[in-house]
Amino acid sequence: SDSDHNCELLLFNLRKNCNRILGTEKQIIYCDSRSMRSAEEEEQITESILKSIAHENINLKDLSIIASGIPDDCSCLLISSPVNDISDYELEEILDYLDLGGRLILLSDFTDKARPNLDALMADYGITVNSGYVVEQSAQNYYSLPYYLLPDIGRHEITAPLIDGKYYVLFPIAQGFESAEAVRSTVNLTPLLLTSDKAYIETDTESQEKNDGEKEGRVMLAAAITETVDNGQTRIVCFSSSFFLEQQIDNLVSGANSDLLLNSVGWTCERENSISIRAKSLDIT
Repeated sequence: SDSDHNCELLLFNLRKNCNRILGTEKQIIYCDSRSMRSAEEEEQITESILKSIAHENINLKDLSIIASGIPDDCSCLLISSPVNDISDYELEEILDYLDLGGRLILLSDFTDKARPNLDALMADYGITVNSGYVVEQSAQNYYSLPYYLLPDIGRHEITAPLIDGKYYVLFPIAQGFESAEAVRSTVNLTPLLLTSDKAYIETDTESQEKNDGEKEGRVMLAAAITETVDNGQTRIVCFSSSFFLEQQIDNLVSGANSDLLLNSVGWTCERENSISIRAKSLDIT
């Protein structure tokens, strides 16, 4: 009967809204990985993160955009360590997905290879990629080596638990970003991680000294981006290194690095109740 149908519809909507509010609705992140690392190295970096994401009640599935496009059930697209450029087709697919209110987390590592399409993707949302890697000259803003960065943390929903808990983020071998000058007024960018104003961009990989002409000043290492579109809100988080996810690096800052990534997942997927500092296992391997 109509009353039975309306009752079932009411219960369905109630369950759906409860799942959304409580974070129990299973969401899917599709990961397109193009890492320069060996399979063994990549597994070491991602194993603990994959376990953490599973605990967040989220499925992580492998994806080849060029083979199958971006699925309709994609809660968030994760592009990891793209040493090679994305194709024209992939760029168009990603831009179309984002233009409909899609969500993206991009882990971009330093490379000397040209990546014009990846650069165009980030430029469309207000980010210019530096051509070198970041070296810090302020002793309190690096650990052991001047490219193992201890950045200042910008306040945002993603980072608030880290700031309030007085945690550090350790961010090695980063290429760094700048805010693009020409970008739509509807795009809002918030820096998440910043160097001191004494950092510079090293463009000579053989050099350990600052050379004339190398840019010096505050460098953005990660950013959160939003844009209101017809279908809702596009959300993007860009990191200028994926090395901060290595287990040994994460352990040095009591798991704050993995919390930063998982809070980014929570924010992009609108699971704000999951943004936190998570209890850490006592088992250290």
